[in-house]
Amino acid sequence: MLVILVGRSGVGKSTFAEAMGCPDNWYASSKAIIEELQRRNIKVTHDSIHALAVELYKKDPYWQVPRILTELQTKKFLILDGPRQACEIKRLIELYPNTLVIRIEADTYTRWERLKERDNIDFESFERIEKDETKETELEKVFKELVDITIQNNGSIEKLQKIARIFSNLLKNLNLNDSQGEEDCILSSPFLYQPK
Repeated sequence: MLVILVGRSGVGKSTFAEAMGCPDNWYASSKAIIEELQRRNIKVTHDSIHALAVELYKKDPYWQVPRILTELQTKKFLILDGPRQACEIKRLIELYPNTLVIRIEADTYTRWERLKERDNIDFESFERIEKDETKETELEKVFKELVDITIQNNGSIEKLQKIARIFSNLLKNLNLNDSQGEEDCILSSPFLYQPK
């Protein structure tokens, strides 16, 4: 199963993925971008990641899809953390229908506070990140068209970690021979808010 975590910067996607305790099943969408920046000896920042992502996705909107599908071949499930392009997510769903898209959501002030603490940014930098994510990604389209489940994360980190651990246990106990049963099991879980 492919589980795709989407959301704006600072909502807690990576915190959720890390709390699941499955590092071998965690694929950060920025990983290949960061590796390329390091190869080019460019400092890794939001701005450099964003600029290279725009460059790579302009050349080929699906450049990460083969990498992700290759990772899936040897795993019971894969957590894809942070893709921002609707066309890429749609292609993954087409090629791998057993996919669940989870949006993690938090209000603007909460995200600003988290990013200020995590990345030591000022409010001007936060506004630039907001602008980048609004104008140069397809997140709004992802939220409107592709999300199966939404998790609200305006509370404590402990609460999000608890949800992540429960979700991880569900995934680890999935029956691979009954993909419809997998989705029903997850979608009916009482800790998840479903927008559809």
